[in-house]
Amino acid sequence: MGVRNLAAVPKPEPKATCTSCGRPLAILKTGQCVYCGARVPGLTVVKSPAELQLAQATALLEPRPPEKSNQRWLIRIGAIVLGAALLALVVRACMKSG
Repeated sequence: MGVRNLAAVPKPEPKATCTSCGRPLAILKTGQCVYCGARVPGLTVVKSPAELQLAQATALLEPRPPEKSNQRWLIRIGAIVLGAALLALVVRACMKSG
């Protein structure tokens, strides 16, 4: 027995590793492993400035995770202060009429 309405958890995709040191590969422009310096077969190397601009433009179009910033906390604190001020105005109006 089991729950049939739940979706299966997707398995993580294996990442590419260096053939000589076995460490995961980072995004490279040189075609070499960052850790051991070995040549990575099948890795495209950006050679011309036009290709570099195209690679940068496509990287800008890819979705990125939201950046962690203090702006989110400032918005939350501002909302709390605004809510407290509105509540104080309502309570003050009720106290005057009653």
